[in-house]
Amino acid sequence: MEINEQFIMANLHHLTHQRTGFKGAMLEPGDLESHCPLDNGRHDKQEIFSSLGNLETLPLELLHMILLDLDLQTLTSLRRVNRRTRYTLDTLRQYNEIISYAPHSLRAALSINVGSSISCRQLHKELCFQECIICSRFGAFLYLLTCSRVCYVCLVEDPRFLPLTPKHVGMEFGLTSSEIAKLPFASTIPGIYSHSAKVRRARTSLVDRTTSYKVGVRLHRSVEKMEEYVDVVLFLL
Repeated sequence: MEINEQFIMANLHHLTHQRTGFKGAMLEPGDLESHCPLDNGRHDKQEIFSSLGNLETLPLELLHMILLDLDLQTLTSLRRVNRRTRYTLDTLRQYNEIISYAPHSLRAALSINVGSSISCRQLHKELCFQECIICSRFGAFLYLLTCSRVCYVCLVEDPRFLPLTPKHVGMEFGLTSSEIAKLPFASTIPGIYSHSAKVRRARTSLVDRTTSYKVGVRLHRSVEKMEEYVDVVLFLL
């Protein structure tokens, strides 16, 4: 049966999905550019007189292997050392591809303070994937707390991608403050979030739910014992 244009327009709301209010639930590229400007490409024409010090003795291939496994925050700090370190880092293929094709992923990681827990290799590898880590559909989003590709449906519906505050992590998985302090966490960027467009002026620390769950199970030796401990603590409260 041929479907004409009038039929499509009359049934457009059944055939499409509007992401109403979703804009306020993600990091916007424009906000990231103003919040985390990058210096990449600004020094290309400057002459290089500085050196890498003792690192100059290493072959470039070996130096690239070392840089590839450094975290994003360290690589960004290295760019500030001198022009030679900037040039050397720019010759790293994986880093250069991140800057060329997905600079907002680097900006986002640095902006919410997860750059120290994600290596250049890890981010590049994840960006080269296209499948959601949960359902294998197209993963259009990057969940930065674990650096994982996620599809829209899983991102908004799967509780595993709903991070918790440190307080809730302690209550839900029976973790002590010292255990929680060891977990990688993100710091939210002040802005407008949620369907109600609520303004958040202060930064909030958020911890990955799945990582916290695994630490809780390991700490209490089993899921049952963890749940028992949590029930007792909540009862005493």
